[in-house]
Amino acid sequence: MTPAQLSRTVLHTVRRAVEDDELCVAVPERVTVRTPPRPGCGDYATNVALQLARARGDALVIAEVLRRRLVRTPGIARVDVAAPGFLNITLEAASHTQLVQAVLSQGPDYGRGDVLAGVRVPVGTSDEVRAALVAHVVRGLVAACGGVVVAGDGPVVRPSPLSGRDLLTRLGPDAARWALLRPAAHDLPDPAPARLLSQREDNPLFRVRYAHARVRGLMRNAHRLGITSAPGVY
Repeated sequence: MTPAQLSRTVLHTVRRAVEDDELCVAVPERVTVRTPPRPGCGDYATNVALQLARARGDALVIAEVLRRRLVRTPGIARVDVAAPGFLNITLEAASHTQLVQAVLSQGPDYGRGDVLAGVRVPVGTSDEVRAALVAHVVRGLVAACGGVVVAGDGPVVRPSPLSGRDLLTRLGPDAARWALLRPAAHDLPDPAPARLLSQREDNPLFRVRYAHARVRGLMRNAHRLGITSAPGVY
């Protein structure tokens, strides 16, 4: 189960609880799940109960309703409620194995689909570095979803305070792309090297880079030792 799938599962759980008159809340458009900040708090956490709470003290009640429903979902091993209303979700070990198997079996096609099949999506071009990068990424996403890109207006985003050359010089290609793509379109990109290049756990870019480096290191060491592995084999 991926974070996106879990997010949809939690949202579906909220909707079903409302339809069954167990909750009287406005169903949100989407639900966010995140990795907990501390070990021992499950695989993912969500603050959806806090978002749905209408009055002080409601969040824990809403969280308990959702907990009872979520824990019955295939692939979810455990759900705990933490004050003031967080839901900490632990997935079954098989969920991780099944995800790895799906990625390996589908290869480069993993994540592709046909949700936009036959849909023509207008995407324009721009000389501004951030708008050009956003347009490039959108074209790739449209193609991955089976859509067709046609000429249109360029993306409406706040421009970068630095040129592409300056960004590459200061940050390198990975951090430069992260700085331009991560903020919301209406937010100004923050290209500060002190934040983007800091080697600390609270820097999401560093966590991605570190995880990639660790996995590659494990694979190199395993190869040298003659060790091979397969999903589900421990």
